[in-house]
Amino acid sequence: MNTNRERRSGRWLLFGLGILGLAVAALVVMTVKDSGSNTASAASGGAAMSLEVNGQTGKVTLPLNSTFDVIAKADAIPLANGYDAALAWIEFGNTGLTFISSATGWPDCDTNIEFSANTATGANRGCLTGVTPAVQFGSVHKGALYSFTLTCSSSHTINQIDLVPANQPPADTSGAQFREHSTNNQIIPAVSGIEVNCGPKPTATPTITLTPTITPTPTPKPPDGDTDGDGIPNSSDPNDDNDACTDVQENGPDETLGGRRNPHNAWDFYDTNGDAFIDLTNDIFEVIQHYAPMGIEQEYDVNFDRGPSSGPNAWNMTAPDGVIDLTNDILGVILQYFHSCQ
Repeated sequence: MNTNRERRSGRWLLFGLGILGLAVAALVVMTVKDSGSNTASAASGGAAMSLEVNGQTGKVTLPLNSTFDVIAKADAIPLANGYDAALAWIEFGNTGLTFISSATGWPDCDTNIEFSANTATGANRGCLTGVTPAVQFGSVHKGALYSFTLTCSSSHTINQIDLVPANQPPADTSGAQFREHSTNNQIIPAVSGIEVNCGPKPTATPTITLTPTITPTPTPKPPDGDTDGDGIPNSSDPNDDNDACTDVQENGPDETLGGRRNPHNAWDFYDTNGDAFIDLTNDIFEVIQHYAPMGIEQEYDVNFDRGPSSGPNAWNMTAPDGVIDLTNDILGVILQYFHSCQ
């Protein structure tokens, strides 16, 4: 019965993902950036990403009002298993550049599962090599990953475009990163930006002041008493956290049958429609449709959000953290593909 369902779900997913386009507009984040800085950040695993414009790095001068592409490149990918997900985030500030669009140049991207977002001062783009672990593979591509099309200002400006690594504002979990194939380890690359001068060479370097954003902290449920508040003590309640899986199922040894979970955590079974089965159409596809890394109100739905894993397993997820992103949500639901408590 589940096999027929998955065949139908797969056809709907490929159709739906083909029309998936996300545009998020918001003002975000934190700290003062020096627009003249092009230094690379620290990285994990020796990986590196950089930006170029017209084949140039460091600094480039362009005509006023000209449209140009900023290319995010993978320069080094020392990953044992290759990578099955890659993200890039550019932050161009408010000094005069205008964002137009973004595109994918990573040849190993599954074009059915691309996603993007942009704010008033930045944009991101990401992709996976496959929809589920069964069809993902490790890419070893080095070179162009994504392009971001911008337009120069109509008067002279100097513009620093930064490639922001994951877990740093304003990118946070949607920043530059690779996901190592089979291990799902997050590899944060060293990054370097580029300076774009629109018009004559500038004589002064402006600064950009951004506003901090606050990510809500999930509140854990108590391990004892009445976890789900239904008036039935945990000692007598067959489903303490009132999710789709019973306590017996969650305490079982097989995660595909709902096991190896916490019966006091209502968020560790990523079922979004209440049918007790995690499939492509109703769960994976729906989470991708709600991708909203800034937590924008018109895009955000708490039913499709989870917080980071509390361990020891990837599916031991926590309460919603206010953003529907790649790291916790899209990859989180994919890792629970075909888990069932029916």
